[in-house]
Amino acid sequence: MRVLYATDGSTAAREGQRLITSLFDPSAGNVHVFSVAPEAVYLPDSLDTSYEMERLDLPPLNAEEIAMESADHLADKAFTVSSSSARGNPALEILRLLETEKYDLAVLGAGHTTWAGNLLLGSVSTHVLHHAPCSVVVTHRAPTGSGRILLGIDGSNEAMGSARMVTQILDRTKCSFTVANTVARPWAPIPVFPPGLPFHSHVDYRALQEQQIEHAWHLVERTCEELRDAGFDADGAVLSGSAGPQLLKEAENLSADLVVVGSRGLGPMKRTILGSVGDQVMRHAPATLVGRFPKDAESP
Repeated sequence: MRVLYATDGSTAAREGQRLITSLFDPSAGNVHVFSVAPEAVYLPDSLDTSYEMERLDLPPLNAEEIAMESADHLADKAFTVSSSSARGNPALEILRLLETEKYDLAVLGAGHTTWAGNLLLGSVSTHVLHHAPCSVVVTHRAPTGSGRILLGIDGSNEAMGSARMVTQILDRTKCSFTVANTVARPWAPIPVFPPGLPFHSHVDYRALQEQQIEHAWHLVERTCEELRDAGFDADGAVLSGSAGPQLLKEAENLSADLVVVGSRGLGPMKRTILGSVGDQVMRHAPATLVGRFPKDAESP
């Protein structure tokens, strides 16, 4: 497993480092620490139609020193580590490295005042998440130490691929799982046929929901069995309601250190669409792993 840890030395970025040392198995793969020194940014000097641009001088950032310091810390924790640095737009440089070096996982913090790329692209972590060719971990807060992992599944190949991937990188002695599937609440349709037109069909929505719950438990139990076979403790839950809010609520109840979900984005355009469960959870959970796998790749 090849992991890219991107850092600018900020508090938010260091949460990613703490997550790696708290949850990851040092023997499971190699970690490459990467830092980017942002170049000068030019912004319009006014909101009128003038093309005059003003240079925004950014605080200096010694990317090489930051990368080496983080690498030394991870090496002290028995991880196999390398490091490098670059200069340019942080989001674009991170994506370039992910594309050219074929990493399996990227880890980065979600600070609101870090990386110069925030001035141009919003959150660097969000931009990387939407465009990365691999799975991405985004951290907001330091792990609580519970070692609890919330795995959200829906029966898709992406969700199951995420489940198998995390078993390859997480430490069995530190982590345990709650596997959650979400079932939508029952709803009644609004007739759209003209008044007076006979309507003979009937749907038992309560029975339909019971079937959905039964199927959801089947997926949960099957996934729990796979996790136990891999050496992890695992239990399950079936949640009722909208997937994003319910996963966030369950993560809070569990004091989960990491929420794992799959992504169905298969191309750059789809990845930029906001509102997905992965994007919603990523914005609000303490740390989120959004699993992404190439369309033509085999499941991990």
